[in-house]
Amino acid sequence: MEFLPQNTNLGQLDIIEVYSYYNGIRLFSCCNVTLNIFFALWIDEEEDFDLWLYVPVSLKRFQEIRFGKMDLRNAFLKSEDGFVFEVKIFFDNLDVVNCIKSEEMDKDWLPLPDDYLKLSSLYLA
Repeated sequence: MEFLPQNTNLGQLDIIEVYSYYNGIRLFSCCNVTLNIFFALWIDEEEDFDLWLYVPVSLKRFQEIRFGKMDLRNAFLKSEDGFVFEVKIFFDNLDVVNCIKSEEMDKDWLPLPDDYLKLSSLYLA
């Protein structure tokens, strides 16, 4: 899938759920074969690539976000490991993943405060 990074240190990713779709997928969760879970947020389309943020989450944090106990902004700002991945998915080149500290990311990239998911059950894609 063109919105999933290929051949990066995030591993082979599979979609868990899609939460927002507007002219393409904008917010989703995914995991790799070692069951590392990520929330991914589309940031912008540049000339050569799409820019995304991926935040790794524990199963407990995944459930807190899904069930509306933590807003999406804080999921990224207060990542459990203190970092997020800035992912550039190039249209005609290798994808690039950079690790950045949560407090150093551009806050304008994030959802507004009090923007929650409120899902009642787990539906796997």
